[in-house]
Amino acid sequence: MARRPIQTEDAIVKLASVERGDEVQVDGPTMSEGFERIQTRVFDLPDPDSEYQELEKALMLGTQQFDSIAAALDQAEDNARRAHRLYVNARVDAERFSIEADVVEGGLWSIASGELQREKDSGARTKQITDGDVKSRMSTMFPDQWRELQEKRIKTRKMMEHLERFADLWKTRCYSIAAMLASKR
Repeated sequence: MARRPIQTEDAIVKLASVERGDEVQVDGPTMSEGFERIQTRVFDLPDPDSEYQELEKALMLGTQQFDSIAAALDQAEDNARRAHRLYVNARVDAERFSIEADVVEGGLWSIASGELQREKDSGARTKQITDGDVKSRMSTMFPDQWRELQEKRIKTRKMMEHLERFADLWKTRCYSIAAMLASKR
């Protein structure tokens, strides 16, 4: 089935306050200056892919002498913080994606439920319209967009599971190297 483009007038979801002409406040609440700087530093992650590759490569410890075990512990603690920072940044981006995906899905939902309602009004449909009916209609009216959106949601969820486990691996690495160092003393 060919991809059906979403018509602009059907898909735009406007905030009720904007529709009414209310002023929208752009600046939201802020934290104290010190915490704002920390938040800025925590979420400044320009290249998540490079960060991930470097941390993945650094998980391989190999054989170490006593002096290098202490250095490896210091590095592992730094890497554990970096891996957790990567996870937290991904968490925020995944939640942003989810919000944007909800907007797209809302547009599809509106069009599909409108079509079902027209069928009901014309008498072609007699039963009550359920959420399942609307989802089914969305998937048939917009098969490519629906499939793509669902796949992206799954991949985002699985990526988050992986990055959480990745951060846990680095935390575990710290404990393991600390135990190695303690046994060598």
